[in-house]
Amino acid sequence: MSAANYPKKRLITITVHPPEADRIADAFAGSRAAVELDLAALELVAASLESGWEGKQKSRYLDELSSLIGRIRNTLLPQLQSMENKYREYLAEKTVEAGGTA
Repeated sequence: MSAANYPKKRLITITVHPPEADRIADAFAGSRAAVELDLAALELVAASLESGWEGKQKSRYLDELSSLIGRIRNTLLPQLQSMENKYREYLAEKTVEAGGTA
């Protein structure tokens, strides 16, 4: 058997933004939007209780609700936004044949 001369494939590494990353980012954006709607509803409930509710438990309940609202606003929403941004900007390396399609 004789050795045939085949041209060597030239491989290059490229950076791509995978379409799956956008779908993941969209899911985080949807979650964030849903949480924002729920947060607005909680704030409306808290405001209505503040003006119309009386009794010993009012202060305790409103303190707990206020704490929950703060955690949602200051922790959960920024985390969801951060994950959305991460996947919007996500890049991966891919090795392809030079002159080929990505």
